[in-house]
Amino acid sequence: MTREHAHRHRRAARHALPALAGAAVLGLLGGCALPTDPAPTAGDSSTPTDPVPWETSSSSGGSSSGGSSSGGSSSGGSSSGTSSPSSRTSTKGATPTSRSGTGTSTFPSPSSTGESVDRDDFVERVRRGLRDSPSAEVQAEVELGGTTVEATGAQDLDADALEMTVSADTLTFDYRAVDDRYFLAQPPRWVEIDPDSADSTVRATLDQIQLLSLQRQLDGFLGGVTSVGEQGSEDVDGEEATRYTTVVDTERARDAVGGDPLPTTSDQLLYDVWLDEDDLIRKLVVDLDGTTVTLRADRWGEPVDIQTPDASEIVQQ
Repeated sequence: MTREHAHRHRRAARHALPALAGAAVLGLLGGCALPTDPAPTAGDSSTPTDPVPWETSSSSGGSSSGGSSSGGSSSGGSSSGTSSPSSRTSTKGATPTSRSGTGTSTFPSPSSTGESVDRDDFVERVRRGLRDSPSAEVQAEVELGGTTVEATGAQDLDADALEMTVSADTLTFDYRAVDDRYFLAQPPRWVEIDPDSADSTVRATLDQIQLLSLQRQLDGFLGGVTSVGEQGSEDVDGEEATRYTTVVDTERARDAVGGDPLPTTSDQLLYDVWLDEDDLIRKLVVDLDGTTVTLRADRWGEPVDIQTPDASEIVQQ
């Protein structure tokens, strides 16, 4: 590549990055403030003033493949690939401490948080499922002011590697994270994002990629769960799954990942989670200030192949 061409690619990458700062509000697994008077407890029953629109249409999404990390069933990740842009114990749930959150969302609690389930048992079952099947195809959808933002792609949770496509209106961004390196597609090149950069737009892009990490979000979610309620069986994409409502303490969630895994300032979050017969997450829903975010995961344990782009394809930001 000539010096002039390299400069042109860097300039194009720079022009693309500011747009990503706006996309960072995606918050695939973002949360919402719980009412603080009284604080809800998973396993309790309460009647809200208004119903909560938990359900929203799912993204049809496409699959994505690529890979330096390959994951599959219980074998975990390894390097290879090609480059391309149970018993349940019922008990009384722990009541989360009521604190004054700094978030602005005040949605009412669900009409019922279900039958109380042992928190430790729930967390261990989910972790075991992830250990046995550490890869998945992920689809997420969120409505932002009338604009639908979708994200689809493959993830290797063992290696915390991903290749995801994020779409909003006419804009589409392809992201890749593998071997602690982060990339944004600028076809036919990949722009490498410097994690040590002090530039605000570069940091926003990095935050966006990290928000897409299912492993990071689930580490925070499971580390922050304080109480769980079982809602019963429901159909999720043609398969039977058990629905749970969980309360998550954001301070504990942050401690679990050594940072802030969620784009929220709320003290507590409320999640609805659907687990299949293998205790794998098939669906997860949160509500942020009236905006419903829905995540679906399937093809758990199937091999995925995510690799670092070839050196000739990489442009340093």
